[in-house]
Amino acid sequence: MLIILIIGLSFWVWYGILKKEWPIIISNGFAVIVDVCLLISLWKYKAKYIR
Repeated sequence: MLIILIIGLSFWVWYGILKKEWPIIISNGFAVIVDVCLLISLWKYKAKYIR
């Protein structure tokens, strides 16, 4: 689900780039960065908590 969200937000960033709309680019770009950090954290720390 998180990967699908990242893909969708990335498309919004691409749309913002095509339309040259900075609010779309900045807000969705920030969301992509946060979600990618969350995904990396899930992969990194998942092994510690699942036994």
